Amino acid sequence: MANEELSKRIKTALILTPIVVGAMLVMEAFIILILIALAAMMYEWRTLVPKLPNSTIMWFRRNHLWVHLLGYAYIIFSCIAMIAVRSIPESGLYLTLFIALCVIATDIGAYFGGKRFGRHKLAPRISPSKTWEGLACGAFAASCMGMISLPMLGFSLPHAAFYGVLFAVIGQVGDLLESLIKRAAGVKDSSQLLPGHGGVLDRLDSHLAVFLVAFYLFV
Repeated sequence: MANEELSKRIKTALILTPIVVGAMLVMEAFIILILIALAAMMYEWRTLVPKLPNSTIMWFRRNHLWVHLLGYAYIIFSCIAMIAVRSIPESGLYLTLFIALCVIATDIGAYFGGKRFGRHKLAPRISPSKTWEGLACGAFAASCMGMISLPMLGFSLPHAAFYGVLFAVIGQVGDLLESLIKRAAGVKDSSQLLPGHGGVLDRLDSHLAVFLVAFYLFV
């Protein structure tokens, strides 16, 4: 079963990676890709909210329209931020690629660092597998990505490392936020739109948060 899931995960990644990278290179294609992702995430959010219990996560209430609207607003503004960052003259493509690579570096660093050094749980009630040591390794990997990438855009090494760590932490906050909602709703994935990966929200939860911060910093 595990091998089958891994096979699905690899196949989906092999199909999606060139599509996403190719779309980043052409502004019009990137906008279309973001709009498709936006529609998918809004659909996933619409299916998640009714599964929330009547009393959960502080002020969440299952049938309140504003709960739907809050999620829609977060998703929409994050997607607008993605397009806005990509639209920055000269540096937009590079910044978009950097942010995507930064999130990937964080995930990889946190996964392997957590497996090797993980001792102290980061948020055991929300995501039992995450550890503080894993987060530190993920932040280190992201800072290295920043120091390798951002000086080409004129950033100093300390600033580049800072942005890497900042995006790593913000990305993990976005990841934990979605995990919190999924746990409250009693589901493992936001959907099964991406075989082996779950839903689009599951893949972009960190990106949504990071691009909002990047929009504030760079646009």
